[in-house]
Amino acid sequence: MNTFLVSKSDAAKRLGIGKKNLEELIRRKKIKIIHLGKRVKIPVFELENYIEHNSMYANEFDYVTDKKNTLKILQLRLALIVELILIN
Repeated sequence: MNTFLVSKSDAAKRLGIGKKNLEELIRRKKIKIIHLGKRVKIPVFELENYIEHNSMYANEFDYVTDKKNTLKILQLRLALIVELILIN
């Protein structure tokens, strides 16, 4: 099943953060949401945009020194790319 919208819980998992941190990003309008009746969904492209605009690796040295966060970002990007390929 191709997913364009995800729940807050799924979005937090994809970003590797807790629900409270995701709520803060939503409150600060860093990630936009969609209301579907009583449900709140987050477009996958909003997660992609957030990652792209908040990845600040100036050079390869940063990748080496911050392996844990780099791995999470790369895993998320790969998952989103695969999802986009499956959608098309």
